[in-house]
Amino acid sequence: MRVIKGLKRAVLDDLMSSGLLTLDLVSHDNVEVAMGLKEGEKVFLTDRLGEDLKKGTIGIVAQVVKSEIREERARVPDIDERRILVARVQVSYVDLGRVTEVKGNEVKIAKHFLVF
Repeated sequence: MRVIKGLKRAVLDDLMSSGLLTLDLVSHDNVEVAMGLKEGEKVFLTDRLGEDLKKGTIGIVAQVVKSEIREERARVPDIDERRILVARVQVSYVDLGRVTEVKGNEVKIAKHFLVF
């Protein structure tokens, strides 16, 4: 399962409470993952950054409702480029999951576990 990393904790909480959420992604790793996502595919969402993603990490398993990549005008004054790629990915909450194995931008997940 592919993984989208480094999300704000508030975003994950919002998805759990609302059940449906659209993510705006700009980091290279997350945009790259989003480029390959298809409707109906499951994806793992976490607040952990790449180097902190490891066996035992808890996050959300979500299902992709819609995914699109587009170019937008950069709104950050200190960068040299005028355009950036943005991924908009709408996801629906499926379950909590715990990472059992990490391989690059993909993870294996165990679902239905007890959190103490």
